[in-house]
Amino acid sequence: MIDRTEVEFWREKMQNFVEKEMWPYEPLLPRFENTLPVKVTNNIIGKMKEQGLWSLTVPKKLGGQGLSTPLYCAVREALGRTVLWGITGLHLGGSGDPLMILYHCNDEQKERYLFPLMRGDLLVSFAQTEPGAGADQAGMKTRAVRKGSGWVLNGHKTLITQGTVSDFVIVFASTDPEKGRKGVTCFLVDKGTPGFIIGDTIETMGGDRLGDLHFKDCYVPDSQLLGMPGDGFRMAQNWFIGNRITLQPPICLGIVDRTIEELLRVFPNEVDDRWLGQIQAEYQRARLLMYDAAYKFDQLEDPQYEASLSKVATVGLAMKVLRRALEISGSHGYAVDSMFQRYYRDVRRLPITEGSMETQKMVTSRALIRGFSPVDSLSPNYLGEVGEYV
Repeated sequence: MIDRTEVEFWREKMQNFVEKEMWPYEPLLPRFENTLPVKVTNNIIGKMKEQGLWSLTVPKKLGGQGLSTPLYCAVREALGRTVLWGITGLHLGGSGDPLMILYHCNDEQKERYLFPLMRGDLLVSFAQTEPGAGADQAGMKTRAVRKGSGWVLNGHKTLITQGTVSDFVIVFASTDPEKGRKGVTCFLVDKGTPGFIIGDTIETMGGDRLGDLHFKDCYVPDSQLLGMPGDGFRMAQNWFIGNRITLQPPICLGIVDRTIEELLRVFPNEVDDRWLGQIQAEYQRARLLMYDAAYKFDQLEDPQYEASLSKVATVGLAMKVLRRALEISGSHGYAVDSMFQRYYRDVRRLPITEGSMETQKMVTSRALIRGFSPVDSLSPNYLGEVGEYV
């Protein structure tokens, strides 16, 4: 059951924080980076903790607030209303909410990785993509070979978000190539581990700086194994599905919200009523899709179809609105200090990451071809509970 009052409470709570504590720092964000001065970032994080906006999704038994997925989406909607949404320190595992895959940590690993991430003491990277294999884990070339009481890693990961600045990396390697995806295993590799070589920083058109990572006879003990051998693909897929609901869709909705607000403030006579009406219809549809996927995720149903639809709808809408905003604002929007161009450059990577838009379209189309009915995807009481307010 999704409670309307709670959704509005958390969205407004984060929106007030964003406008008061983050908007003033937006002019300090370097034009082509997503990193603020350390003191500024720490100040923002400190105030988030003080105001109860930290470790929101972490289960209460681990010291977090245990927010439901719909409530976390509401919080991140509000976070999308600032161009600081992607700053280092609030990105992967941001706001004290570790990557979901790290809940597979054993007790010792929780002390070394999970709890420090919750405190904001560590940065982490997710290293799966390779030069010849992006989303295709079956085609993974990185290998981990058993040696004594550990494993030897050899391979090359590229285009890794926060890869050059993270304290440790979640690395996927094939431990049994003949099994394909079922032979992929996950490891936790600390920065500074012999054989773990941080290569070049890859510049992007947005604010992200990606890393090129190499593993050359990199030995990791069994204590660095996350889950069991061969569990890597299953754990990664579950994490990706959750991400497609909580990371990109709510941020995109927040971006659309602020972009429309700014257009109406600065260029009220340039915004066509019919275009705005169409955008509002698409906006409400995208929110319905996101909250339905979030609801299903918490009910332990399979939300893969809804998660894919949510990504396609929200990311596509954000790109559409930002393109139009650049057209309406003309040279003002094209200027390097414009909010519109900043949002556009950072959002442009979202159709690629967390499973490309084309892949998500393929997921949904194949479901329909197999005989899946979109009507069957609606959660119980979906129209009565979610549709009333989202």
